[in-house]
Amino acid sequence: MKSSTKSGCRVSRELGAIHFTGTVQAIDDAGHLEQSMTLGLWSRSGTSLKVYGFDDDDLARILHISTVDLGTKVFNAEVWELD
Repeated sequence: MKSSTKSGCRVSRELGAIHFTGTVQAIDDAGHLEQSMTLGLWSRSGTSLKVYGFDDDDLARILHISTVDLGTKVFNAEVWELD
């Protein structure tokens, strides 16, 4: 297993998938910066990137699955609030 830590995010490579932990940031409807813990897996095949993520904050747990085509710059995300 190969791992590294950069900018507060830990990334490890094992069995072809890469898992990560860190902090995500977003701006809420009132313009306030919010942060929460995140973790997940991502894999890449050619120009296609797939991310499975889980964010946990005080109010909700959020599961998101994203796909990105780095060649065409097309991004798709599905998001579920679990609480």
